Amino acid sequence: MPEGNSTPPRSQEKQTETTAAEPLLGGMNEFFDLGTKSTEALARSSEAMFKAMETMGRELIDFTDKRVRAMSDTTQSVARCNSWSEAYELQAKHASSALEAYAAEARTLFDISAKASKDGIAPIEEHARTSLRI
Repeated sequence: MPEGNSTPPRSQEKQTETTAAEPLLGGMNEFFDLGTKSTEALARSSEAMFKAMETMGRELIDFTDKRVRAMSDTTQSVARCNSWSEAYELQAKHASSALEAYAAEARTLFDISAKASKDGIAPIEEHARTSLRI
């Protein structure tokens, strides 16, 4: 530092600020450190989310298959009807069962999503608790 100048050079200023902020951050530096534990937590989290996406994809394919088959069966049954009232009755039954099936599928997809959220955040939450000591 030159004589007569009381301000520290900028490099020392930043170093002092960073050092002064560390107690306020607690274990945040350790949490955000992309070391082995953080990487493992992210990998476990990603794995859980990908498994959930796979499960959801399979569920949607199965559901779509069932709905297409049900529609095909209904169409064939309606084609064999002898009256408009009989056809109307079959269509009404199909619509009612389809509505129930869609509601059940929505519940299933919600359950898969909820499990995915829980399983996906668990490794990160565990890592945060350990790193931040909470």
